[in-house]
Amino acid sequence: MTLPFIPALVKLICPNVKIIVSLRNPVDRVYSGHVGDDFDNDIDRQLTAMKKVGLSKAPPLLRANVSDFHFQIPKRLRKPRNQKGKIATPGLFRGFYTLQLRHWLEHSPLNTSMKVILYEDFQSSKSSVLNDILDFVGAPASNWSATVQNRPYGPSINRQKQPMSLETRRYLQRFYKPHNDELADLLGEKWRGVWDDTVY
Repeated sequence: MTLPFIPALVKLICPNVKIIVSLRNPVDRVYSGHVGDDFDNDIDRQLTAMKKVGLSKAPPLLRANVSDFHFQIPKRLRKPRNQKGKIATPGLFRGFYTLQLRHWLEHSPLNTSMKVILYEDFQSSKSSVLNDILDFVGAPASNWSATVQNRPYGPSINRQKQPMSLETRRYLQRFYKPHNDELADLLGEKWRGVWDDTVY
C-alpha cells in the first residue's frame, strides 16, 4: 500500500484485478502493529525522524501541549518521491491512507476495480461486509456460520500489551485528523469522522 510505484505494476501484470482495501482507525492500527513495551518512545522516534526530513510538523509526543498545536500535512509529504524510503514504511506513515490510495486510484477506479471497506464495519457486521465483497468480485452470496466467520485464520499471537494512555490516543488522533479528513474528501462523506471517538 505505501509504495507509490506498486499500483502501476499490479495493473500491468493483472489488468482486470479487483483490489479490496480494509482501513482501520490509524491510531489503533499503529498501536496494534507495535512490538515491545515502549510505544510512546517509539512514536517519538518516528516523529523525530519524519520531522528531520520534512515529512511531519508535529511536536514530540512526550513534550507536546497538543491543545495549542495545529496539526498540518506538510507539502513535502505529498510528493511521491518522499513516500518511497525506509522512513515512509514504518508505523506512523502507514496511517496516511489518502496518500497511499491516490496512487492506487490512478490505476484502479473506486467501486469499479477497487473497493475500500471500513475495518470496524467488518468487525461489527462480518456477514454483510463479506457478502458485499463477494458481490464486488462477482461471486455469489454466501451464508457463513458464526463459527466460520470468527475462526482465526492467521498465526495465533498471544502477547499482552499495556493499554495506550488517553494522552497518547488524543495526540495521535489530532496527528491523524487532517489525513482522516482528506480521506473523507476522497472516499465520501460516510467516512467523515468515523474515527473521531475521543474528545480532544
